[in-house]
Amino acid sequence: MGMDIELLGAFGLHIDGAAVPVRGDLPRALLARLAATPRELVPSDTLIADVWTDPPENVVSTLRAHLSRLRAAGLGAAIVGARGGYLIDVPRERVDLTRFRDDFARASQVAPAEQHLTRLVELAGLAAQEPLADLDGYPFVARLRAEHLEERRLLDEDLAEAAIELGDDSLATAVLSGTVERHPLHERPARLLALALARSARFADALAVLDAY
Repeated sequence: MGMDIELLGAFGLHIDGAAVPVRGDLPRALLARLAATPRELVPSDTLIADVWTDPPENVVSTLRAHLSRLRAAGLGAAIVGARGGYLIDVPRERVDLTRFRDDFARASQVAPAEQHLTRLVELAGLAAQEPLADLDGYPFVARLRAEHLEERRLLDEDLAEAAIELGDDSLATAVLSGTVERHPLHERPARLLALALARSARFADALAVLDAY
């Protein structure tokens, strides 16, 4: 069974290339939480705390019931229960969020510089999507979005730095304008944006960025 799970943007599940609907926010949230750390055991207590803000008294049986229904809905042996917790047996490359993270970690190894920049631009397109945009109110979702926002900042900074090194100051400016707005207290994006603006002879704008920081 080939399973692909989408956490960037709206939640999505595909089995053997066909979209599989997962009905109900709670089952989607449980599946998304397991998929955020594929093949890593999530203790039941952690899974409950990550998904329920106010767990009912029968939360353990409710958790088991939802996971049982997910297995019956086509996930079968992919959801594994062991040692007081659960995991989803899906390779990291079949979950778009973990695949993005692994690709970003390897991006610095791409050479020459032009190919490195191209790879970062490709990854930036993925990074622009908010994780689980259709799921709100679950504790782990807020944490996942905060982590991804930080990863996006680092990616934008690396992309802009690579663009500046190759003389593409307009690309660096376009990327970093939004980054500086989202992260006004971080020095590196402000410094890189000011540099790109100054190299484009936009000295007043460069000074304004530094003054704002």
